[in-house]
Parts: sequence; structure tokens; C-alpha cells
Amino acid sequence: MSSAYIICVGDELLSGDIADVHGSFIARYLNNHGITVERICLVGDDYQSILGVLATAVARSQLVVVTGGLGPTSDDRTRDALGLLVGQQLEFDEELWQRIQETLGRTLHGSNRGQAYRPALFQPLINARGTAPGLIGEVGSCRVVALPGPPHELRGMLEAHGKRIVHSLTSGESTATVMTCFGIPESQLEDALRDASTEPASAPAAAADVEWHTRAEYLRIVLRLAGSDEGARQSIVSRLRESFGEERLADGETSLAEIVVAELASRGCVISAAESCTGGMFGAALTAVAGSSEVFWGSLVTYANAAKRAVLGVGEPTLKLNGAVSEETVVEMARSVRSVSGTDLSVAISGIAGPAGGTEEKPVGTVWVALDSSRDSDTRLFHFSGDRDRVRRGALTEALLMVRTWAHLA
Repeated sequence: MSSAYIICVGDELLSGDIADVHGSFIARYLNNHGITVERICLVGDDYQSILGVLATAVARSQLVVVTGGLGPTSDDRTRDALGLLVGQQLEFDEELWQRIQETLGRTLHGSNRGQAYRPALFQPLINARGTAPGLIGEVGSCRVVALPGPPHELRGMLEAHGKRIVHSLTSGESTATVMTCFGIPESQLEDALRDASTEPASAPAAAADVEWHTRAEYLRIVLRLAGSDEGARQSIVSRLRESFGEERLADGETSLAEIVVAELASRGCVISAAESCTGGMFGAALTAVAGSSEVFWGSLVTYANAAKRAVLGVGEPTLKLNGAVSEETVVEMARSVRSVSGTDLSVAISGIAGPAGGTEEKPVGTVWVALDSSRDSDTRLFHFSGDRDRVRRGALTEALLMVRTWAHLA
């Protein structure tokens, strides 16, 4: 298996002004193509520092990916360091310069000319999202690739040139299965993975050789199963789906909102929402996804009881007898917003996010969610722990999961 070094260049990374996001992004890409990342290094904008890390990386790995330092300013020194690495002066590339001029037009400055220089040993990688071209070359038995630092440019470059970057360093067959898990505690997922990889009744013997790695955040875990036997990986996936249900697992690295938008769109369904404790988070999550206008009517944020009465027509007796955080209230909220919007389904969320407002009967973290549609309806009670943000995010996650479950049954 080939190994790789990732080198992220920039004084701002070492000063703490910005956090490195490139290392993890590139590492996931390489790992998913069967290339082991040996090290991720941060280095400042200094010729000798960059050159020293490059020399070490080239001697120890088959692939080196450098990000940053390809811009037009005097502190962009990756090109120069690559020239020193291979003992070549930088040469002016007329074709690159023509492209840079066409890209920038009237915003062209003299300093941009420096981006058209490269060591002869390195070939350019066209950057469709910016002016700084990438570079690729073979240094001895190691492939060295330089990519621009701006995140949207880097990601576009990897999408466009990724196959060329990993060509001949991997068999071309995926040795990993990536999934996203929603609302599953990390410890519970770990137990399920151990059971799935060791129980002979349903798992092939090779499942025991599958390794797993998780990247966890609150109520969302990106799971990577690594192993050469795809059948063994899929056996584990099947067991996880049996254990947790289809709605809590998704192929690839994704968000729950992206899944919900895609599944509603595929069914031609439109959703509306009425929110209290989440204060518009449900609507914000959906509208962050391109194409959500096809499936999302809108969200009414009715935080105060007065808003619930005036905007949604929630009855005064309902609020007095049961409270704003109750099954009866969210049912009326969901029915009302669906009636107003005329959508296929609606969701309503009301809870106590804290830190104050809880009672012995309804402690902080109590959340009711209702779903209403012409086909059926559903209400669920949740109890979340943690601070205000975690309660609100928990409510959002479970509301989206209820919608996904509804879509699966549609």
C-alpha cells in the first residue's frame, strides 16, 4: 500500500489565526483510495522550512501533497521551494500566463505574473476556480503535487485532478466504505461494529479483518470501514442497518438535511414547518442545501405563546391545560402550518432548551416533535441532555429523521 505526506503551508496556520481544514479533507480522499497518510505537517512561509519538510517527505513516501503558497504575493513560496528541491530555476510558462490573463481580465495585476512560473520538472494542473495553477511532478520514486490554499479552489482541484494524482499509486479499487450515522451514540456504534465483525452467523470470516475509524460530532458520526474484501465490509453495513434502521444511516459523507431534500424531491413532496425552541434551525438546515426551493415551503417561527395563538391559531385552552411544550400543542402547530401552506407534510417542534424554564414534570431538554400529512401523522417525545445548543440541535436532528422515515414509507 502506498503512503503519503500532506504538507499545509502558511504562517497563519502556525499562528492560530485559522485552523487547518485541508489536511483532513485530503487525508480522507487518499485513505478512501487506499493510500495511507503517514503524516500531516504544518509549516510556515519560509523557503528553508518548506524545503526541509519536502525533502523528508519525498524520502519517506510515494506521494506528497502540498497545499498553499501558490498565490501572487511575496510570501507565497511553495513554487520556489519545489525548484530548490529539484535543483531547477523557475521557468515562465506562456500558456499559463495567457490563461491567468483571461481569467482575471481587468482585475489583473503585475504580481499575478509570478503564478505563471514553475520548475520544468513539474507540469501544471489547471485551476478552474482561481488563478493559481497546481503542479505535479515525479521526484525520484515520489510523486509531488502542489495545490492552492483557498478551500473552494483546493476542493475543485482535487475533484478535477484526483484520479491523476493517485494514478498508479492505487489499484483503482475502493478499499473503504464510508457511511454517515445520525443520532447514534459513539459507544453504541462501537458495540454494534464489534458484534457485526465477530458474529459468524451472518458475517463472513473476512469481516474480522475489517478496520473501522470514526469521526464523531454531536449526533453525527462519519464511519469508515477499511478492508480489501468488499463483501465483508458490506456484511457489516447490513448488520448496522438491521440494528439502527435505514433512516439513521446513509452512504458516503453527507448531512441529514441533504438526504431529506433529495428524498423529498425524488417523491415530489413539499414540506412546511412551525418552530418554537429551534428558532428557525429546521428551515436554515434545509435552505442550506441547493435545490431546497423545490421541496421547502417555509418555516413559521412562533416562539412566544402569543405567536402560536396569533399566527398558528393554537387554542388558548390547549396552551393553558397542556403548555407550549406538549403533544397537544405541537399537533395543533403542525396541522395549522400544513393548512396554511397546503404542503404534503409539515413538522412542528417545541421544547425547553434551557438553561432555565424546566420543571420536575418537564425538565430542560424536553422536546415534542409532530409530523402531519394527509397520509398519516406522528408525534414523539425526546429528552436531550447538555446545554441549550445541544438540545436545539438534538431537536433538529430528530425532526429531520422523522421526515426521512416518512419519506421512506411514501
